[in-house]
Order: sequence, then C-alpha cells, then structure tokens
Amino acid sequence: MKRMFILLVLISLILIPAMAADGKSLSSDEFEIKGYKITDSSSVEFIITDAISESLNTFSQDDLEEGSTTIGRVIDATSQIGSFLSDTADINEEDADNIIFSYRLVASDALKYNISFSITPFKDKNGNTIDAAFRTAHHNIVYSNGTQASDFPPIPPATAGSTANGSLSDPDDPSTNQSHKDVLLKDSIKPKEGNSSQWISRGAVLMAVSRRDFDRAPTGMYKSTVTATLTTH
Repeated sequence: MKRMFILLVLISLILIPAMAADGKSLSSDEFEIKGYKITDSSSVEFIITDAISESLNTFSQDDLEEGSTTIGRVIDATSQIGSFLSDTADINEEDADNIIFSYRLVASDALKYNISFSITPFKDKNGNTIDAAFRTAHHNIVYSNGTQASDFPPIPPATAGSTANGSLSDPDDPSTNQSHKDVLLKDSIKPKEGNSSQWISRGAVLMAVSRRDFDRAPTGMYKSTVTATLTTH
C-alpha cells in the first residue's frame, strides 16, 4: 500500500538597499543546545530542519492540522545569503555552509521509502527571477542505538539541478539562461529485508544562488517553494 506525506516549505530572500542594511555588529556568548526525542519504535517520523534559523526550527507531521496532509513553513535565508551566492551553478557537496535545510526519516520496518523535493525558482511579486541550484548531500543511516546501518543498501548518488534549466556541470553563469524550471531532487532508502530495528536516515539539501541574478535583481521579497514528499511501498 502506498502512503504519502507532504510538506510545503517556503524559502525566502529579502533584498534591501545597502544603506538600510548598515548597523552595529553585536557579539554574544550565549547559545542553545537542542536535542530531540525520536519517535517510538512503531511510528514513522519525517522531519525537516531549518538550517538557517538559530533555533533550528523543525517541520514535521506533528504540525499537521487534523485531516490535512500539507504543512507550510518559511525558511528565511536573508541573514546568511553571502554563504549561498555563487558565480556558477556548481555546489561543493562537502560544504556545510551551503545547507539550506536538513531532513531525517525514522522508521523500524523494511519498506522502501522515497523522498522527493520539488523546488521552484526564486521570484518576487512582479515575476523577477533569481536562479539557484540545489543538491542533496551528507547522507547518513544509523540504528537508534547509534551504530552505523552498514547492512543497508547504499543510498543512490545525490541528485542535483538548477532552476536556470542548466546542469550543475555547466560553467556558464545561470543568470544568462532565460528559461527557468523547477528542480526535482530524489532520495530512496531501502532497509535490509526483514528489518525490524529502528533506524534513522539523515540528509541535507544544499543551495547555490546566482550572484549575478542576485546583484541585478530589484529589491523585494523573493520566494521559492519546496514541496517535500515522502512515499512508502
């Protein structure tokens, strides 16, 4: 039987005049350490974590309203836009600074799980577009006791794509492409046959924003919609 769970995540960028961004830099020696209690062994848990927010806000099925299958949340990338700007659509998959959000799946069965992320180009209310590239990376699977799930089949190679309708290996500036498209990223996890131990699969979505598009874009709010879908078979 096929089951489906969908999250809607809005990623936003705010362009403001340079003079309005001036201000004093404040330092602080305060920080938070967060921990999460994972689901019980009979449940499935699919969670997305905001990698931009200092609070590491999470979005999960626990946020669903009764009778709904969709959640809408916003990740604001404005404060860390410098780490996402790129002159090409290439993304170094080892670079943690490019993570826009992470995700984890917790289950205790041997079903095959498919995770997909459909991501639209950044647009403002007037249709101005800032292209970006995305890819999945930093995959890891462990059992709930912390041991590596080395007996799992390997997760297929990371998928990647650019809203500029080009490939990540294309050296051209993505802003020169006037044809825009949604990006579709896919992951699949298949435990070993007969598994009944609780396991945790983690991954992250990395983003590279066209520096040329960003510099030329009019000031305003730019939004990209991410539709995260989990299905089981």
